[in-house]
Amino acid sequence: MKKAYRRVQQLKRSTSKDEAKREARQGEIEQAYRHYLELAGDFLARVRDTRAMLHIGCSLPVAMLTELDAYIADIERQSDQIRRRVLRGERRGRQPGDHASIPKGERGKMNSLR
Repeated sequence: MKKAYRRVQQLKRSTSKDEAKREARQGEIEQAYRHYLELAGDFLARVRDTRAMLHIGCSLPVAMLTELDAYIADIERQSDQIRRRVLRGERRGRQPGDHASIPKGERGKMNSLR
């Protein structure tokens, strides 16, 4: 997993001004992300199997598995974000109510008005 993630990081560093090179690099980045997601999916399946074995086979209470469940949720969320943002090209634009659109000095004033 670490090598696949590192490969994605290295590919994203390209800053070529040549449009053809950028498009080719984007294709490589998407392929690297697909490979990374495939590995993450395999890992997630193993984690789910282990969780089921711990809960059913070892009779561990669900309360003891909450941290593992949180990690599973994180893996699912991050995988979904990669699929949507990188592979499908979805962009997350700033919304009018976003905190970043408020000038830095005004943020505290808005909270004090509430």
